[in-house]
Amino acid sequence: MVAPLTPSPSGPPGRSFPCGRCSKQIRVLNECLAQEVVSCPYCGTEFRLRRKAVSHRKRQPSSPVTEQPTSLPWPEKKSLGSSFILIGTIGVILISGIGIAAVVAFPSGAVSDATPKQISDVSESTPKPAVTPTPSQERGSQIVEIEETPSTGSEPKRATTPPDPEPSSETVLIRGVLSVLEKYCYECHGQGGTDEGGFNFVLSLEKIAASERYVLPGDSENSPLIQKINSHEDPHVAVSLETEELGILEEWIDLGAPTLPGEERVFISNEAMMEVIHHDLVKTLTTDEERRDTRYLTLTHLYNAGWDEDELETTRLALNKMINSLSWNKNLIPLEPIDAEKTIFRLRLAILGWTPAIWNRILDVSPYRVLPDSSNVQACIEATDSQSPMIRGDWFITEAARPSLYYEILELPESLAGLEDLLEVSLLENHDQERVHRAGFAKSGIAANNRVIERHPSRFGAFWISYDFADNEERRNIFEHPLGPGPAVENFRPDGGEILFELPNGLHAYMLVDDLGQRVDKAPLELVQDENQPDHHVVAAISCFSCHSLGILAKEDEVRATVLADPERFEQRDHLLSIYTDREEFRKIQEEDAKNYAKRIQQLGIRRVSHSSEPIRNQLQRYQQDLDLNRAAAELGVDSAQLADWIQSDADETNALSPLANPKGTVSRDDFLNEFTRIATALGLGVEIGAERVEPLKTAEIESQLGRTRPVSTPGRLEPLDEEGDGNPNPPAQQPPAKRPSKSKSDASEPKPPAQRFWKDHSGKVLSIGDFLRMENQDTVVIKDANNRELRVLLNDLSPADGEFVQSQIQATPKTVGSPQPELRRQPVERSQFPTKERPATRQEVVPEIPRTFPPRVAPPSPRRSQTTFQPSRPVVPSPPPPRRIVVPDDLSKRFGIPRGAIIDENRLRQILANKRGPSL
Repeated sequence: MVAPLTPSPSGPPGRSFPCGRCSKQIRVLNECLAQEVVSCPYCGTEFRLRRKAVSHRKRQPSSPVTEQPTSLPWPEKKSLGSSFILIGTIGVILISGIGIAAVVAFPSGAVSDATPKQISDVSESTPKPAVTPTPSQERGSQIVEIEETPSTGSEPKRATTPPDPEPSSETVLIRGVLSVLEKYCYECHGQGGTDEGGFNFVLSLEKIAASERYVLPGDSENSPLIQKINSHEDPHVAVSLETEELGILEEWIDLGAPTLPGEERVFISNEAMMEVIHHDLVKTLTTDEERRDTRYLTLTHLYNAGWDEDELETTRLALNKMINSLSWNKNLIPLEPIDAEKTIFRLRLAILGWTPAIWNRILDVSPYRVLPDSSNVQACIEATDSQSPMIRGDWFITEAARPSLYYEILELPESLAGLEDLLEVSLLENHDQERVHRAGFAKSGIAANNRVIERHPSRFGAFWISYDFADNEERRNIFEHPLGPGPAVENFRPDGGEILFELPNGLHAYMLVDDLGQRVDKAPLELVQDENQPDHHVVAAISCFSCHSLGILAKEDEVRATVLADPERFEQRDHLLSIYTDREEFRKIQEEDAKNYAKRIQQLGIRRVSHSSEPIRNQLQRYQQDLDLNRAAAELGVDSAQLADWIQSDADETNALSPLANPKGTVSRDDFLNEFTRIATALGLGVEIGAERVEPLKTAEIESQLGRTRPVSTPGRLEPLDEEGDGNPNPPAQQPPAKRPSKSKSDASEPKPPAQRFWKDHSGKVLSIGDFLRMENQDTVVIKDANNRELRVLLNDLSPADGEFVQSQIQATPKTVGSPQPELRRQPVERSQFPTKERPATRQEVVPEIPRTFPPRVAPPSPRRSQTTFQPSRPVVPSPPPPRRIVVPDDLSKRFGIPRGAIIDENRLRQILANKRGPSL
């Protein structure tokens, strides 16, 4: 039974006690039964009541929460004078006790009746004597003892204060909406930084009401929030809303979704932020070495933009995960805030395993290159020996999760062989010694063809690698060729792979490799696809963060059953059964790795982990959203009214931000970043990073003396001596990156470069993305893929629209006299071979007829011409011989990071060596 709620504190008889959360007085009626639940009408905190029997002996009034003291007995024999003295003394004590009890029981503030629902602990504000705990107390809730008074009597007089003004019906409705959302939604959408589905501001009614993605003010029936609730599609809602609670939400929306006044914040200027950083450098850090090793990440602009604490906490968690995912420290490193708002965080480069060169590389690609021109900034630059001591945290999360900055910060090798050496893992030895756990299956979440994944022990923990295939034919069919990879004809031949390995702190790092084992930024579309990316490419490492938010994904092997079903079919049956692990054992291995990863994630403060709540992926999507006037002004570091006035006064100069003059106007993230430096300097917010240190004349003189462009570095980073030995110990400061071209009216008529074309098959599936280059023969289209490599696509695999596009490109190409245009035909083309590391010769997996050493380059002898030579009327051009296939020797493999035993064309090998050593090879 729930305690009745009366609107006035001066109603029927009852007792009052202070709320342990908001300190307001709660008044409980005498009609309340024992074990009844009541709640505070101000903050919603719940209490469970327990009646206390009324003693017939006269007692001192006291707080209803504390037990009443035992009454003192009267003396048996006393004289009349002593009796009067004793009576007077007791009277004084009674009067004093009444006053003290009134002060304790009824402090300043309104006294209101209790309402039903919710349980809380009130021991902090209301001390109680030690009593035997009840079952409810053992579960964490405390009992509030209420002494019953006769219903006919009147309440004792007490000191009263003017009650708070009674809230309006609209305020009561808004509080009811917040109560419903907090009860059902807050746990997954904001509490502790939770960000399920990218929705982490469920208690921010102002933002919900301003977005048509959630509510349509005045139309609750068509509001997405109500439709989502009624559809029961949200798997994270454990129970459905009650009818009366749903009615509160619908009534709020139908009334126009009103909100309460928000919290007023003091705007933090860029100069004030730099003052805090300078104070931390000077006052907190004690040595110059510590100052040179210290950098800062900031979220102050998000605080200025009005993000509530839940939203800021989500970004803090994403930033903490990103920093530790780029660290080689064996321990997880917590963020260290240096300000009261927790928006400025101190980093130590040495602890992360970073060098000043890595920080300078991050600064090179940062679009926020304007700092206040003040003494605080100059002192910070000198103390840290850097062009800028801080970068923006939300931008860093977005940029560091993508290539090539991700690879550069972690300093990952450029090949799979180099990564094996770094992590002290040998794939071939583990295969030979059967120290690998493997699973093969026909379908995967991101791969359209069959796939193999396997786990190896490494220096820091688990090392997982996948073998991906462009199709399921011939040696790309793992059920026909389960053994591999390798050059033998019975081994499967993968076209690429993905690598997931544990860092020393237990988090994961990722790397993508191509068919040669070389590191790439994006995986080909014919292998794997990521629907969350605009171009559908699997991108390192943001696609990996999103897909492996729970760690390693559970997969079941299907190859082992094939081997057991037909044992005579496979010669190395025992070896296959040893590496293709039993399903139950493989499941335990995956669960153990996923459990270890989840434990590390929870240590970072991420209390809820799911595919839709991955903090780095959600932060990247949130950062790429369009900016309104308030967000743009906050990122610049000015008031929104000041930015609006400047846009209107300089409309011609701010073409990119002119949409912000509209109250509901927005600009894209790319347009804003293109104009950031120019607008910030025009507003007088500071100077560009490194602009005051650039010496163009001196740089030009150096280049003219060397006869070429010499790479320069930032202060504090020395360049090695060049080939001529003219190294400069004090190189000039690095030139700031060229400004992005601003969109002005003058160049509006210039043609824009065509976007890369999506090549699709007949079913509409994206095969690749790139620009058309040429037709290699009658049936093969050559395009440039996302990694700027030539990719060959069969004409018969293309959709009719793409086929017509190819025909139009051929017709638009100028014809050369005597060279007919290729005729389009559709026939299969032999695919290139995938070189892999060879097994030891004991397994007889090396093709004997292929040479084992790379032949030296020897110029062929020039033929001796006779004096009488037949000269044909048309020169005969002999066709070039087909390139030889070469097995890469071990010394070249170790020297240049090429997989050992790889079989590649001679021309391809020469190209790789040329890129490694230069044109001399």
